[in-house]
Amino acid sequence: MRRFTYMLLCAVLLAGFPADVYGSLSELEQEKNEANQQLQNTKDQQAFIQSEIARVNREMQQLDDALIKASDELDVVKKSLEDTKARQQQSEKELAEAQAERDRQFEMFKDRLRVMYEYGE
Repeated sequence: MRRFTYMLLCAVLLAGFPADVYGSLSELEQEKNEANQQLQNTKDQQAFIQSEIARVNREMQQLDDALIKASDELDVVKKSLEDTKARQQQSEKELAEAQAERDRQFEMFKDRLRVMYEYGE
């Protein structure tokens, strides 16, 4: 008797369910599949973005390294320029001294020549 009551109850319930219930189950299944697909798409986008972040970080590191190298090279060039300017100033000073010495010797030569002319040999 219990079994019959259970079967009758199941039959009534199944017969009483409209086709919409079965349709809504398939719609829910479809929505679930779409949600899963969106979730997968989001995960794929997240993975792509993370790989792009890693790529950009590598590029930034390379640019930082290049900047450090360029800065070091600039420091070397500045030092070389300072050394060259110091040598130029030293050379200009030596040139001025040499010109002054030449002018002094030329004046002495003119004086000797004048004296030799005036007194003979």
